[in-house]
Amino acid sequence: MEKRGAITETSFAIFGIFAVALILVVLINYINNISNDNDFKQRYIVRDNGLLLETMQNSPGDIFVDYKLGNVYQYIINRDDNSILIKSKNIEIGKKYFFVDNKLIQLNSRLLETDYLIFEKNESKIDIRGG
Repeated sequence: MEKRGAITETSFAIFGIFAVALILVVLINYINNISNDNDFKQRYIVRDNGLLLETMQNSPGDIFVDYKLGNVYQYIINRDDNSILIKSKNIEIGKKYFFVDNKLIQLNSRLLETDYLIFEKNESKIDIRGG
């Protein structure tokens, strides 16, 4: 056995084992999300809420909407980049939707961890809170 090649072979073997383990962990997580339908639910909820927010901003009159999420999610509205982010507590990466923001409407929101949302529009103010 050559001493020069032994270290290189060992390094490649360790790197290969690490790469395979990483791919397996990502694949198992992806399959788990698909089986629980978490990914689909988050995409649906974030798009639905974004369209609801756009509709409320551009509709006349007062609007009150109760929205049941089903599971407990972190719900974040970022006015700086006009986005809604929804993510589960156990998943680091959430789903994001970019909405068209009407700067004439005052949007009151904060980080919410809830399974129930209340959207309320009065004149030129929209309030989003957990139920």
